[in-house]
Amino acid sequence: MAERVSKITKTVRRTLNVAPYENLDVSVSFEEEVTWENLKERQEKSNNMTKLLLKDYNKTLRDVCQNMGVQVKGTNAESVESVNVGEKQEVSEKEFDGV
Repeated sequence: MAERVSKITKTVRRTLNVAPYENLDVSVSFEEEVTWENLKERQEKSNNMTKLLLKDYNKTLRDVCQNMGVQVKGTNAESVESVNVGEKQEVSEKEFDGV
């Protein structure tokens, strides 16, 4: 089978409610052009992009929150604490936007 080329775009975005009337949007996007010979190879490359995207998103989220003075706790960011105010804000799944 001849080698084919695809452009794969993936984005992870979350909106966190960090204080009353204050949201924090964090977004990471990847766009890659991949070459592949069969669907299995294309899917493997897409899966690897997802792993890299999530790793980059998690680092970006930590860096942004640290810089903005917001601490995200838990693996699912179930609660957010504003370091400046010292007040804990519970964040429900309904408050997350897109993933």
